[in-house]
Amino acid sequence: MARVVHAERFWAELRTVHETAGRPSVRWLLQNLDSGNATVPKSSALASWLAGETAPAQENTQFFMVLAMHLQKEAVQRSDGEYLAHSKERWSELLIRAQLERRKKQGGRPPLKTRVSKPSAGPVLLPPSPDGFTGRTAELHDVLASLEPDASQTYNGQADSTVVASSVAGMGGIGKTALVLMAAHQARDKGWFPGGILFADLRGYNPGASLDAGAVADRFLRALKVKAKDVPSVSEDKCAAWQQELAKLAAQGRPLLAVLDNVRDPGQIEALLPRSPHRVLITSRQKLSTLPARRIDLAPLRSADAVTLLEQALWAGGTGDARTADEPQSARRLADLCGYLPLALRIIAALLRDQPHRTLHDHADDLAEARTRLDGMAYSGNDREGRPLEVRASFELSYRHLTDTQALTFRLLSVVAGPDISTTAARELLDRPDARRVLDDLARACLLDSREAERWAMHDLIHVFASELGHTHAALDQRKDAIQRLHHHYCTMTAAADTHVDTMPGPGDSRFADRNAALAWLDVEHANLIETAVSATALDRSDTATTLAFSLTRYLTHRRSFDDLIRMFTTALTILMENSELHRVGAALGNLGNALREVRRFEDAITAHTQALTIFRQVHDRHNEGGTLTNLGSALLEVRRFEDAITAHTQAVDIATELGDRQPRRQRTNQPRHRPTQGWQVRRGRSRLHPGR
Repeated sequence: MARVVHAERFWAELRTVHETAGRPSVRWLLQNLDSGNATVPKSSALASWLAGETAPAQENTQFFMVLAMHLQKEAVQRSDGEYLAHSKERWSELLIRAQLERRKKQGGRPPLKTRVSKPSAGPVLLPPSPDGFTGRTAELHDVLASLEPDASQTYNGQADSTVVASSVAGMGGIGKTALVLMAAHQARDKGWFPGGILFADLRGYNPGASLDAGAVADRFLRALKVKAKDVPSVSEDKCAAWQQELAKLAAQGRPLLAVLDNVRDPGQIEALLPRSPHRVLITSRQKLSTLPARRIDLAPLRSADAVTLLEQALWAGGTGDARTADEPQSARRLADLCGYLPLALRIIAALLRDQPHRTLHDHADDLAEARTRLDGMAYSGNDREGRPLEVRASFELSYRHLTDTQALTFRLLSVVAGPDISTTAARELLDRPDARRVLDDLARACLLDSREAERWAMHDLIHVFASELGHTHAALDQRKDAIQRLHHHYCTMTAAADTHVDTMPGPGDSRFADRNAALAWLDVEHANLIETAVSATALDRSDTATTLAFSLTRYLTHRRSFDDLIRMFTTALTILMENSELHRVGAALGNLGNALREVRRFEDAITAHTQALTIFRQVHDRHNEGGTLTNLGSALLEVRRFEDAITAHTQAVDIATELGDRQPRRQRTNQPRHRPTQGWQVRRGRSRLHPGR
């Protein structure tokens, strides 16, 4: 007897979520689930679902979805996020496949009364519907909404003057073709286009020659059964004949759908665009904003959908591969390393299918190193459209169409360590007053994301690709000079903002109008500044790491971002110790100790303060020695070492008396000075910092 693969998978998923949710009883589920208008099954039927004996019948589908969503919510909470939740679409797919499979095995009709429309009267030239299509629910809805015929529209033999087009734009490998094919197949099933559905790959970015409008028109005319002798030989005449055929179909009330895939620029297809009642779907790596089209910009998949795509690709052919279910954390990590990019996920799945005993954890470890990540995202051969199964090759198709200026900008943007860059910072990096124009060019090519407030970001894998090119062309691009310009911008602006963070009297740096403006800039650039600081050493910019660490101390303390302080000063200390800058080493240790105490790592804080105390005594800096003793005493108090805390505070009081201070002060958490004139007051031994006088 043949295995019921899909039913087994359905029961396995249901059993897993039921057990992870704490195995609520059938009675409890029937009494407590808010089923709304759903048909509630008998207790025996529900028990048989959970036992893996039967699949829910069609009339119980709505109740089952309520059940699945409830169990998932409980499972996620009970497992502290370890359980990998599925989308409603995924549960629906599992259920439908199980129902169909079980009914076919029993010799009955499929339980779902799916409405199957009559096939289109016109020709249908479409590649197969994409396997394992997942997510994209909103985007698919938008595409179908643009394709749906207007029931109120009547045709009197005259074609409407409006071009009804949808343009799907996105980076290479994002899944543009899969989306439009799924929409086209669904439109066919609904019987929306009796005039036919025609598909053409214009190969706009392929290394070989792309198709022009005349070649596509010739192909479409022949598909519409126009006799060869009636097809013109001149490209422009072919396009005119194509429009004539469209007009005939419109007069007959038989709308047609044209799918134009992989378009490079509007000029490639303008002569092909059909007018209402016909529809056209276009995919491109360019925004194509000059076209009269409804544009849909594709982003990477959501994390859960990316894992589902990986799972479905591993399960292709009924392999029963359970690695995503067995290693949910590693599956999420793989999806993250793939940047949630469908092409990358399919390649990784193909590699894993060749190695059924390899763990997802080990494969993720192989991809962890950014410098070699793209090497691990390649599979020999091509996809069914003839394109290489290689992420790097997909990106190269877009890169080779950039101008020299755009290519240089693309490569230099890879030095950005944080999640994005502002237009102002990009001007400094590129040393170009017109930087925004070039950034716009890259955004139109889907190699850069344009965000609000004049900010720009690269997809993770695009960034890796740009970094590869950047290192290859480093000398030609004067990459080190660009890094220096960007780091100088961040360091000077951070130092200027720092003058406003302290609430002490006195004007701050004129680069910022006031304290609110300075804090707003620091909030926006926070992540960029941290990543720039911690990665500066690898770029031979040690001064950036230490300068930013000290300049950001007051701000990060104000925002209570102590983990970031610990990261920065851990990096800065390594640099300062190598350079034997004792005063700055002592100040860095003091700042590190304060941050460690705030995150309750008291023993580590005591160690840092003790090391700082030794240094300040060595260089005879009594001011910072007293402040460090105060900090040390506070940390000792937290671990209930009362005698040691009393000793430290007593010594701090003695130094304050010696120096004429009215009360002991904490070490200043900022750029160190040999003779500091002010510090941090300690009140009630708490870790909250108050500016001293």
